[in-house]
Amino acid sequence: MWDETRLLSGLPGESATFARRHGDRWFLGGVHAGEAGTERAPLDFLGGGRWLAEVVRDGDDGGLLRERHVVTRRDVLRVPTAEHGGFAGQICRFTPGRATCDRPVTRLPLTALTAGPARAEADPGGSVAVTGRFAVEESGPATDVRLTLDAPDGWSVDGDGTTAAELPAGEALSGDWTVRVPSDVRPGGYDLTVRAEYRAPDRPGSGVLRVERPVRVFVPEPGVTYVSDLPFTSERNGWGPVERDMSNGERDPADGGPLTPAGTVYDKGLGTHAAGEVVVGLDGEYRRFAAVVGVDDEVGAKGSVVFQVLGDGRTLLTTGVLGGAGPAFPVDVAVTGVRQLTLRVLDGGDGVDSDHADWADARLVP
Repeated sequence: MWDETRLLSGLPGESATFARRHGDRWFLGGVHAGEAGTERAPLDFLGGGRWLAEVVRDGDDGGLLRERHVVTRRDVLRVPTAEHGGFAGQICRFTPGRATCDRPVTRLPLTALTAGPARAEADPGGSVAVTGRFAVEESGPATDVRLTLDAPDGWSVDGDGTTAAELPAGEALSGDWTVRVPSDVRPGGYDLTVRAEYRAPDRPGSGVLRVERPVRVFVPEPGVTYVSDLPFTSERNGWGPVERDMSNGERDPADGGPLTPAGTVYDKGLGTHAAGEVVVGLDGEYRRFAAVVGVDDEVGAKGSVVFQVLGDGRTLLTTGVLGGAGPAFPVDVAVTGVRQLTLRVLDGGDGVDSDHADWADARLVP
């Protein structure tokens, strides 16, 4: 946050020198778009008395030079500049023996907050066990430490917040909670928040510092079976493994992001990549298959795919070409009597680069 800004000199399209004040120090910056020359910075904005001006500029050998000058408000700072060069500097009150305007950097404690599990599922009326751990790794101590868990309105949390008057470097504070899901909660995803609050005594005035980590809890719809919870009879994927409840990532399992076709985030589904397919056994136990399909937002407007749903080898649905810039497509097909369901993604015709294909909210209804 700057307290004051001044234009000291400049010509449109050629050069500009600015001064900005924060507290009792001024910070200078100059840019020079022409040939090598000298930039002038009048110092009449300074108060009375003597000031120390430190300037970093281009040197003749291609390196940087740091120069110091004792100045007053009657002076003009003249800074040699290289072709298409510039300079930076700072000005502070001069006192005998002062050699720099630099101030020692006060480091905040290096901390780490972990929370688990990152994702969980719980039925209405059920519960989730959550843990949190806040550690001071370097440059402690942290004081007035408080570790808490926040839950949505109507959810209950068993387990008090954990506190410590002082936490030296190398020590940690842990908390354990049981979160109970309301029996009348609507299906969907909900966020819990593990929060650590603390103070840094070596940095007066910093106030209360906070770090947070989320825990995502998914409440399934009663009577619905999610395809990502079923074993795969077979799978193949155009890039990396098929991901459960996340988008297609790189070559390693579970390295994807949230399933996000067309701007909506889904907690359940499959992340695939053209060309590929997933086969699951239904044994004739379900009536409907439904999903929202599209190219994941993580690839932007790139990628184009075609989605197919097959039952026992018979094509039940084929979408048109869906691209990253277009809307998602709702799928709802009858699967009565189907024993094997195949979910297939094909190239949209422009190559398979960025063909991250989401089967979001993929579900089976008995």
